[in-house]
Amino acid sequence: MISSMNRFADWGLLLLRIVIGVIFIMHGQMKWGIWSAPAGAMSTTMLTLFKVLSIVEPLLGIAIILGVFTEWASLILALDMLGAMFFKISGGTAFIGHQTTGWEFDLTLFAANIILLMHGAGLLSLDRLWKKKSGSGSITTVKA
Repeated sequence: MISSMNRFADWGLLLLRIVIGVIFIMHGQMKWGIWSAPAGAMSTTMLTLFKVLSIVEPLLGIAIILGVFTEWASLILALDMLGAMFFKISGGTAFIGHQTTGWEFDLTLFAANIILLMHGAGLLSLDRLWKKKSGSGSITTVKA
């Protein structure tokens, strides 16, 4: 029964891409308010980082949903999550927070992006459609 679910693997990758994409779109949009933050609210380096992430996260989220440059987008977002975990851990945030999200959520997003990096977007993606139309590359699927 379970092994017969492998034929739906591309639908599973699509679901994973949609969930990850929506999360990063929303988290990027949450950072848009930083553009109007008063001077001195945080260090210039952190302010710049958050401004960059406010643009990059939604764009990469859209790319992952569409299945465009999925491997590159997921690699960048995995690195983003490593950075988030580093800041949380070095700031003393617990794995599971009581009043806020701990770094378990960042670890989950890191792992999900690594899965997409390793497996790609799957057959239900624009990348795969474009490869098929151009005739470049061979289309292979991984069978578990």
